[in-house]
Amino acid sequence: MAVGSLTALGTGVGAALTINTSGVTEFHDTLNANSGVSATHTNGTVNFDKNVTLGNGDTGSNFNGNVNLKGISFSGYDGISFGDAASDQTMLTAGPDSITSHNSAITFNNKLDGNQILPLTRHSRDEFNAKVGSVAQLGTGTGLALAMNSTGLSTFNDTLQTRSGITAVGPQHSIKL
Repeated sequence: MAVGSLTALGTGVGAALTINTSGVTEFHDTLNANSGVSATHTNGTVNFDKNVTLGNGDTGSNFNGNVNLKGISFSGYDGISFGDAASDQTMLTAGPDSITSHNSAITFNNKLDGNQILPLTRHSRDEFNAKVGSVAQLGTGTGLALAMNSTGLSTFNDTLQTRSGITAVGPQHSIKL
């Protein structure tokens, strides 16, 4: 069942949804909310099987623990942060996936893995603070593995492994390895 399909979840003030469980939280259908999502438990896993659309409220999205994206479009505002430790993982389980953060940062504090294509669009900067592609290299081996369209710097603070190339486009966009 879709969450927020008739009326988007939340008021736009604070997180529209807070998830605080050490177990698995599954979204088998779309999620629509007026602000960001906060997954606070460091041992939890959040699975998204369908698209996520988070409106321009006053709070970004923060996912402590693990996240699985299954060929979805994830759109949010005010920053999107995955993981709170390098031992956590964001896994692209089907693809392609895309993440859009409207003029704000996309941060991966955890491992980012999956044999899928990942476009990151319309954001201010990317920060990868843990290994990328260490368990399952990004990309399919055809076309780009990682495409970043940003107005700022994309920083890789650990190893980067892909099955094909990466690109960075946008005004004043550069990559720091």
